[in-house]
Amino acid sequence: MSKIFDFLLTCLEEQYSTVKILKKSDRGSVTLLRHKQTGMHFIFRRFFGNGQVYRALLNISCPHLPAIIEVAEKDGEVLVLEEYIQGDTLSYLLAGDVFSARQTRQIARQLCRALWVLHAIGAVHRDIKPENIIITKEGILKITDFGIAKALNQGTIATGGLTMGSVHYFSPEQA
Repeated sequence: MSKIFDFLLTCLEEQYSTVKILKKSDRGSVTLLRHKQTGMHFIFRRFFGNGQVYRALLNISCPHLPAIIEVAEKDGEVLVLEEYIQGDTLSYLLAGDVFSARQTRQIARQLCRALWVLHAIGAVHRDIKPENIIITKEGILKITDFGIAKALNQGTIATGGLTMGSVHYFSPEQA
């Protein structure tokens, strides 16, 4: 995996330019990149953790999950190149508007479809919150940020005693 990691970093440096750093923390960063030749935008995630769920998503095509282009890991560091989703977070949309019953049902159905796909591949997101849900101008919902997602291991989601996610959105078993 080390060769893929180094190769991906080299390709990113040569073929992409940084548009904007979207998020930076002690754990990692999220950067908006532009492919120099095509002009297309992509998201580049670099973090310390486990890339197992991102690797599982490499072969998944779901309209409610971002397309994962490449994943590489080395010494606990994970690199992910993924589709850039242009839209607004559900958090942003909720701050400025009230959804109709029809819109709410549409959002809930799309969210359930995305979660069904994740659970079908043996993954639990662990941080579903309005900030991690993007809705495109066409009304398509996409779940993002699988940095703390967990692959099911023999039917359990044990976290080694760690509580993961955003406090206000913890599942009952974590709270």
